[in-house]
Parts: sequence; C-alpha cells; structure tokens
Amino acid sequence: MSMSSIIEFVPYLMMLSLVFAGLAICISIFNWIRWKKIEPETTKARVFLDKKFLNTNFKLTFVIVVIVGW
Repeated sequence: MSMSSIIEFVPYLMMLSLVFAGLAICISIFNWIRWKKIEPETTKARVFLDKKFLNTNFKLTFVIVVIVGW
C-alpha cells in the first residue's frame, strides 16, 4: 500500500471522527437531561452523588468530549 493511497482515506477518517464526536456530544446531552431529572433518593452513594456533583460531572465530560472530538 503506497502513501498516496493512505492519504486518500484521510478525509473519510476525519469525517468518521467528526461523526463519532457528534454522537458523543449527543449522548452527553441526553445524559445531562436524565441527570437533571434524577431524584437524589435513587442514587445509592448519596454521600457524593448530589445534583451539584452530577451537573459538574456532565460539564466536565461535555468539555472533554468537545475538546478531544473537535
């Protein structure tokens, strides 16, 4: 396989990585919506799983996905 044939696949690989990044962002948003609706009593580890923790966790996950994916 020559270098020129590998280079031909670069746009397709870039598009595929953008699709995966978009999916990861969508999943993060869906999880954030679910986290906002969760009742604190349903979390088993109530010591640290409060609303503030879940929101902060979502924001950090979302930022990392955006930075790595794009």
